[in-house]
Amino acid sequence: MARRLLGNKAGESLVELAVSIAILSLIVLWAMSAFGAYAKTGQDLDSVGQAIALADSTIETLKTCSLTQLNGALPVCPSTNYLYEYTRTNMTAPSGNPTLVEITINVVDNTTSTSVYVVKTSFLRDAGGLNVGG
Repeated sequence: MARRLLGNKAGESLVELAVSIAILSLIVLWAMSAFGAYAKTGQDLDSVGQAIALADSTIETLKTCSLTQLNGALPVCPSTNYLYEYTRTNMTAPSGNPTLVEITINVVDNTTSTSVYVVKTSFLRDAGGLNVGG
């Protein structure tokens, strides 16, 4: 009965089914790769967010330090996942005028040794080493 209804089109439905399965599998593979990239981006953003929070809290701590403390050992990173690399520059004006201290904190991921976040800040300290304007 079915052969009489289909006539010469007996194999066409099988070919159409195979083509539709192939197209659907391409769409599913594309969606899975897009989700993988999305998940990786989310992890990267989480890593950067943690690095920003760590660096900002350290900057706030450094703002309260005197010139003598800023010229000494700077704080280590409180997280075991990251470490700090500091670059410090002191620019002293003549005759005891305020000193400008520039500090750059590079937050580095311990596992990959790649830079995650870099922040640069400046502090102005008077001749006694105390905060100016704070």
